[in-house]
Amino acid sequence: MSKDGTVSTGYAFEPRYYTMGDIDPKEIVDNVHIRIFSGSATTLSYVTIAPGALVPEHSHPHEQLGLILEGDAEFWIGEDRRRLQAGDAYRIPPHAPHGARGGENGCVVLDVFSPVREEYEALYS
Repeated sequence: MSKDGTVSTGYAFEPRYYTMGDIDPKEIVDNVHIRIFSGSATTLSYVTIAPGALVPEHSHPHEQLGLILEGDAEFWIGEDRRRLQAGDAYRIPPHAPHGARGGENGCVVLDVFSPVREEYEALYS
């Protein structure tokens, strides 16, 4: 194993271990930061949404699964709006309009996308 945690195996991508604090956060909209890493078919995104921060309604061709790790936020998928808190999860089909607003204490979310979010990967190039 090398110092950066990779192991040469000949797989589609090299296995690696990560510590979220070692991944530079990238601001994708005001007061919303992501830390990501990807495999060959999925992207994992550790998202921090500040209190009251808005993730504007948007859509993308990726399916998205999410889990609230800390705090709370208002989420919406289409017209369905809900207050989610730690332990709540969601799934969003490709092209479905959705957005979020951080709650009183903000929140930390774990999102998984398939296929890979190439535009997020480009932030780390």
